[in-house]
Amino acid sequence: MLAALGDQLRERLAAAKRELSAAIASADAAGREGSRLARAVSHVQAAEDLERRIRVVTNGGEPVPAPMSLRDVLQVAGELALPRGSERVRLVLPSHLPEVLGDLVLTRHVLAHLVTRAAAAGGGVEISTAECRATDPATRLARHAVVVTVQSVARGGQPVVSRAGPSEDLSLLLATAIADRQRAHLTAFRGPDGTHRFELHLPVAPAGVRTEAAGAADARRALVVEPDPSLALRLRQMMGYLGWMADFASDAREALSLYEHAHLAERPYRLVMLDPHSTREPRELKGFAQILRHDRDARLVVCTGPDGDDEKLLAGASVDAWLPRPFRFADVHQLTTRLGDLKRG
Repeated sequence: MLAALGDQLRERLAAAKRELSAAIASADAAGREGSRLARAVSHVQAAEDLERRIRVVTNGGEPVPAPMSLRDVLQVAGELALPRGSERVRLVLPSHLPEVLGDLVLTRHVLAHLVTRAAAAGGGVEISTAECRATDPATRLARHAVVVTVQSVARGGQPVVSRAGPSEDLSLLLATAIADRQRAHLTAFRGPDGTHRFELHLPVAPAGVRTEAAGAADARRALVVEPDPSLALRLRQMMGYLGWMADFASDAREALSLYEHAHLAERPYRLVMLDPHSTREPRELKGFAQILRHDRDARLVVCTGPDGDDEKLLAGASVDAWLPRPFRFADVHQLTTRLGDLKRG
């Protein structure tokens, strides 16, 4: 199904680029074609974004089902793919959520599509959950499942009508195909008043089950030291889309506390990212770097360009890679993809 979607996407992208070329050719100095030009640009951008998503998903290999924290997945999804100026995602979650069984990367891709489409209505987005049993004919997946509902809401909390976008139909088809790959179930509802609601059914992980795939999920845990909230949010969105669970610290002291807590919980970080020039606590940074020197599991990435002063600031800790600023999705994707080939000396 993903291959067929790829063919549809190439046709959509070619048509969007033709429309863009025509709009540019017909635009005059008075700007009478400005709205058409802006619409054509948005069509191309939407198609290119879908092309990137298909490429990332299809290159990820077979799904890796494992127990995962649904709360963590939903909290990250609340920050993914929202257009600038939109309201934040509102999570309506119970105090206890069971672990669900699925592929972490694919689940995030599905939720990113649903959040994007729900946000296109112009209001906020609400995500809620409910547990159900197999006797419910809507599930047919497991004895015990969790239904994740994604719905667009207006400022007053009422559902709003979704406006059609250039790639919404294809985006929903892609989300459905991704859900099918991991044996989840996605249903889209359209009410008589034109409102939209999406329900994603995920099987609950059996109690006490810990598979090798769960270890693979732990291998995608990262610790990022970033004092700038806007840069931290941008990097969180990128890493979350690529299937990484990232914790963020504003300075080296907070990072050391998170690092120690993760080791005590036997869920160590596999990736540590920091900019040694951004901290005001060089002593704490050196102490943190010295600990990293003895951690043969964690990879150290410096969020600047290669700099001779980095080794001095990091007390000689071995730097595995550099990530240039400003953060770009292609750079983050390439870095996380090749992390398995990095070896400590």
